[in-house]
Order: sequence, then C-alpha cells, then structure tokens
Amino acid sequence: FGWAFDLCLALVAAWRFSAEAPGATGPAWFAALVFVGLLRLIPRAFARRRWAVWFEDRLLACLALAAASFSSVFDLALMAGGLVLLALSLAATYEVGEEGHPDSGDGTVPGPPSS
Repeated sequence: FGWAFDLCLALVAAWRFSAEAPGATGPAWFAALVFVGLLRLIPRAFARRRWAVWFEDRLLACLALAAASFSSVFDLALMAGGLVLLALSLAATYEVGEEGHPDSGDGTVPGPPSS
C-alpha cells in the first residue's frame, strides 16, 4: 500500500508541476519521483534517530506539497524540497565518531597519525 500511495503522490506532484510549466512532462516526473524516492530513503538513512519516523509520515509531505501548491512556484518548491531531502540523506553518511573525529562514511574512523 505504501508504494501505491507514493506513486499517487508522485502522480499528483508531477501533474501540478506540469500545470506550472506546460510541456515539461519529463522534468515533472523526474522531480516528483526523486522527491518520493528521497522520502523513502531518509528513514533508512537515519534509522538510529528517533525523529526519522517523521519522514515516513506522508501526511506531513502532503501538507507541505499542498501548501506549496497554493504558491505560483510549485515547480521550484518541489525541486527545493528534493534538494533539502538530498542534503539530509547525505548528512546521514557523515557522522562524528566516538573520539570526535568525523567519520569518512566508509566505516573507518581516522586515528592519530602514525609515526
């Protein structure tokens, strides 16, 4: 049921995007599918955080898209939302290790320089 709802969300977002920019069917579908895909990625990327479940709540996403739909720049709002979700998912790969050193994202924490 979740995938079907996300597909419907992408369909409505692409339809609204196309209403702003006639003839931009490809970019509309791309932006809508990337937005929905990132909504599915964020809870997995932040699985250890308690607030990650907020990104699984599609009501919040629908309310944000509905609010953006009232503006005349829905296409820009959808793309900006996708960029914010992308930045959040990239931030999930950058965590601070136990010693305060940044984690490189590959599972190794840089140690003190060897002599």
